[in-house]
Amino acid sequence: MLLCYLDVTVTFRYKVTKSNKLILTLQSKLKWIIKVNKLQNKVALVTGASKGIGAAIAKQFAAEGAKVVVNYASSKFEKKLIDTTPLGRTGQPDDIAKVAVFLASDDAAWITGEKISVSGGIYGL
Repeated sequence: MLLCYLDVTVTFRYKVTKSNKLILTLQSKLKWIIKVNKLQNKVALVTGASKGIGAAIAKQFAAEGAKVVVNYASSKFEKKLIDTTPLGRTGQPDDIAKVAVFLASDDAAWITGEKISVSGGIYGL
């Protein structure tokens, strides 16, 4: 995606002469800004995106055109999650990584266009 816009800066200066004449100077600057969204058609996963640097990174990725998926857990949310999970724990990176590795392997060659939930049995939170 290409975004173009015009940045206009206008400066007014005035001066009153000894003979009480007003001299008004108008100066303008025009600048075309062309922005290419470098991350268009990319997906970014940002952990810890509820505040601070994680939130800033998520916003910047979105501004660059990426689809952003954020992940964060508050202690209240985490407790609710654990209480409703059949496994009695939150998911770990390794839980998802194993599925991702499988899907990227030749063993998953016949799988296409499917929704695979790696959720520990939790649905509809």
